[in-house]
Amino acid sequence: EPDLVAVYHEQIANTLRDTGLGSKATVITEAAGVVPYVSAWNHIDPVGLTDNYLSGRTPLTIPEREAYLWGRNADVYFGYEPPASAGAERPEDDARMQSRYVQEGLVQRELRLVQARVLLKDPVLLHHRMRELRDHWVLVGEIPWTGFDSWGLKSFAYVRNASPHREQLVKALQNLATTPPNAITL
Repeated sequence: EPDLVAVYHEQIANTLRDTGLGSKATVITEAAGVVPYVSAWNHIDPVGLTDNYLSGRTPLTIPEREAYLWGRNADVYFGYEPPASAGAERPEDDARMQSRYVQEGLVQRELRLVQARVLLKDPVLLHHRMRELRDHWVLVGEIPWTGFDSWGLKSFAYVRNASPHREQLVKALQNLATTPPNAITL
C-alpha cells in the first residue's frame, strides 16, 4: 500500500513542477523535502527545518514568525486554515471561527513541537492569519489527503493575489483541489 502522505506531497510537487516556473516562484509549505526538490521552486518552511530565520536558533514571537511568513511574497500557500468570513474583523464575529473544524481541528488541538510551529491555537492570532488569507490570497480549494482521517486537518491551496503568476497557478492548482471554495464544509 502506498504512503498516502507521500503521494499527496508528490502530487503537489509534480503540479508545481509542471508549471515550469521553477525558481521564479515560491511556495509556503511544511513539506520541506519532495515539494521544493521536485518542483525546483523556492521554499519557505514554516517548520524551520530549511529556513535559518524560522529554525528556532533565535527565539521569535509568533507575530514575528507570521510577519516573516507573509512578508516573503510567496506565490502559493498550502495550509490548514480556511480564510476568514467576508467582513469579519474579530474572531468572535466570524462564523468560520465557531465551526467545528476550526474549534476542534485548530483551536482546541493539543500541539506537538512541529505542529506548534505551524498551527496557531490562539483565536486572535489564528484569525489574523485567516484574514491574511481572505484579504491577500485566492482560495483555490481543498485538496484531499489522508491528514484529515489521521489528524482531522484539511488541506487548502491558496495563490497570492499579487503573484505575477496568479492566473497560471490558480488554473494548475484547480486540478489538485477537488473541492472548490463554495463546496468546502467546516
